[in-house]
Amino acid sequence: MTRLLALVSVAGLAGVAVANPTTSGQGAVTGGASQRSTIIDQQPAGTGIGRVSQAFGDFPDFSTLGFDDFTLSSAYNLTSLTVYGVEAGDGSFNAAVRYAIVDVASNTPGVVYAAGVGVQVGSDLQFDLTGVTLGAGTYWLAAWVDRPFTGGGQWFWAEAATANGSESFFHNPGGGFGFGTNPTAGTAIFGGPSDLAFTLSGDVVPAPSALALLGLGGLVASRRRR
Repeated sequence: MTRLLALVSVAGLAGVAVANPTTSGQGAVTGGASQRSTIIDQQPAGTGIGRVSQAFGDFPDFSTLGFDDFTLSSAYNLTSLTVYGVEAGDGSFNAAVRYAIVDVASNTPGVVYAAGVGVQVGSDLQFDLTGVTLGAGTYWLAAWVDRPFTGGGQWFWAEAATANGSESFFHNPGGGFGFGTNPTAGTAIFGGPSDLAFTLSGDVVPAPSALALLGLGGLVASRRRR
């Protein structure tokens, strides 16, 4: 089975194509009246290389999640997430498209700050994060598809052209790929450190002092109208 299931997908091998970078409608909005901004933008490296991030219902020992960290300098109301991929199968077999924002790079994190489902558009995964608020700090992002290998093939999370914070991690708790069952830095498996490609968008949460000023301005305006 290890000869059939792959850890890495490379464009040009086994008919794998490079993903076309796209963002969701929300993620594409920057600035303007909506005040939405791109918080993290790790675009694909353009090499066509991706790392497996998939739950295999038919071969659970090979189920593997990829993780990459990101840091927020202040609190944000998140709006959208696009995770760039390399497709080597058939997305119509997806049972679900998922993301999680957690405290550590592990399938069994201590804290899950946010989690949900999205859709696959082309090779990429898109998520609406409306209602998710994160404070300043460092977090780990996981994104994956629930899809059987039989008929569905594989989806891979594209490598990024950036090197921000920690390198990405890989966790195959069932040990099917033969690299143990603990979270492992990508360098130990893939030969070099790399980020994974995604775009995270949102709005800065106004500071309490700013909110107070807005409230005061509203009170003054109300008194003037009287």
